[in-house]
Amino acid sequence: MNYQTAIKLVKDRITGTRKGLDMPRSAHSALVGAMLMNEYDEEVCTAGLLHDIIEDSDVTYEELRELGFSSRVLELIELVTYDESVKYKDHRWFLMVAKIIKSGNFSALAIKLCDTMDNFKDRAGLPPDRQPVMRLKLETLVTLTRPVMKGSALLKSAENLLTT
Repeated sequence: MNYQTAIKLVKDRITGTRKGLDMPRSAHSALVGAMLMNEYDEEVCTAGLLHDIIEDSDVTYEELRELGFSSRVLELIELVTYDESVKYKDHRWFLMVAKIIKSGNFSALAIKLCDTMDNFKDRAGLPPDRQPVMRLKLETLVTLTRPVMKGSALLKSAENLLTT
């Protein structure tokens, strides 16, 4: 299953606007997939594009399997998808990051870094009390990715964002 199929799925199934901004929610997913393109293969980019598909639509893992997405893409999506049974959203996020670290899957860590970078760029759409939390999340991921991504353009971009 290719990247173009994933783009169509995201556009068709992730609806609405983004966190108080006048842009489609699906645009965030497209940006995350695009950020990965210069450093990762098509499966990682596809998983990055689909990183919110379970959380933000009615798409299921079974549907993704039936559409022919690879087991690697499905594993990456699972790693970067939070556990909805956890009551508080910030707890969900930190537990998801812990799950990624425990797995040792650095591609999933890169997807989550790109996701958080784009969320950080759009933090002005968040309530003022949530903006420092977004900075903390990006700082956390920069710290966690530094040992495995040192010298990468993605890490440099993330570090530069923290100066804004």
